[in-house]
Amino acid sequence: MNAALMFLVLGAAQHQLSFTAEPSAGCGTQDNFERAVAERLGFSPFNAEGPLRMWVNFRKEKALRVAVLKVTDAKGEVKGERSLTSTGEDCGELVSATALAAALAVDPLLLTRPELPQPDAGTERDLQPVLPPRAQVRAPVTSREPIDAGTPPPFSVERPASSPRTVVSVGPGAAFNQVPTVMLQVTGDVAWEWRWLSAGARVNFTAPSYLGLSQGSVGVSVVTVGGLLCVGARWGACFTTQLGVLSSWAVDVPQARSAYTFTASLGLQPYVDIGFAEAWRLRLQLAAQAQPTTTVLYVGANEVWRSPALSFFALISIGYRVAGY
Repeated sequence: MNAALMFLVLGAAQHQLSFTAEPSAGCGTQDNFERAVAERLGFSPFNAEGPLRMWVNFRKEKALRVAVLKVTDAKGEVKGERSLTSTGEDCGELVSATALAAALAVDPLLLTRPELPQPDAGTERDLQPVLPPRAQVRAPVTSREPIDAGTPPPFSVERPASSPRTVVSVGPGAAFNQVPTVMLQVTGDVAWEWRWLSAGARVNFTAPSYLGLSQGSVGVSVVTVGGLLCVGARWGACFTTQLGVLSSWAVDVPQARSAYTFTASLGLQPYVDIGFAEAWRLRLQLAAQAQPTTTVLYVGANEVWRSPALSFFALISIGYRVAGY
């Protein structure tokens, strides 16, 4: 073995590796990262008993993927630290850049050192005995040939963040003018989200509201279903179309009977999203809804309530983003 290469391998084998990666970042495993570093150096620089420790962490911060690389000595003193970021659709670029940074931390002259001369065929020796136990690595990749089906890829990548995702949300709100009094409303959505556009279905239920009469009372409740189209990211607006049934019934009113009326409406709902976890969001909405159809309730020949042409809603919902479908 060339003496310079022998010295480099033995010196570089003194790094312990502490590797962590958030699953949401999609940046692979420790074994895959070790392999990527070893391919750049030609050997594995990691040894479980080395006095130096290399810390590698991959995480996701909103639209960014972040990698932090740090080297400490046996006393825990930081010898070097570097942070890298990527806005790419997957973590491949960031893993490659971090592996190169780790290789340079081990061998700062990696990119400037001239290639070592190849030994003669008669004197070529197996380098394997001087490598650490975990140094069983592949030769550096020099072509774009497909990876054999039995060989794991260099690193695993989650589905790109820009791919469509299913979002399920539910939450309470208050309905104004839809029924005789201000009343609780429950809303559930299922939507398919892609970048700044989402489309899906919505179900609304407005709890029964009671209108007092001189004798007895009248109850009104509404159930609607329809579609929604939302434009925006952290803030934006949703457009809705709803069809449903308005139910009314009398309580302690002589000779009264229940009634059902079909309703239709068009709505505009500005919103603001508050993300409090990678897959969870809190959405605040104010809505205005136009109702072309009018419902009139009579008791005998007397009109007791007429649905207005415009109603308003204040909604709050919790949504969960499912992985791409």
